Amino acid sequence: MRDREYNSPLDLLSLIIPMNPDFSKQGNHLYTWGSNSNYVLGHIDGVDRTSPERVESFLKGKKIDVIDVVICKFHTVILTSGGVVYTCGFGR
Repeated sequence: MRDREYNSPLDLLSLIIPMNPDFSKQGNHLYTWGSNSNYVLGHIDGVDRTSPERVESFLKGKKIDVIDVVICKFHTVILTSGGVVYTCGFGR
């Protein structure tokens, strides 16, 4: 997926995020976009996202700090600073 100037979503996102952000001051939120088949993006619907959207489906009012994410074709695994692991994707 590209815009009229042939920029990908990652190209556009990299323009607004500093090269070395200090997440300790901002909090670590998870934003995903792309194909949401199999609910792999972590959103509660199967709708594809054309731009980054904050994932809030597993938060349920909790404040968590995401420190690592692995996204594959069928699943996404999210690791928090507290050592909690969340998964989403195939099988919901």
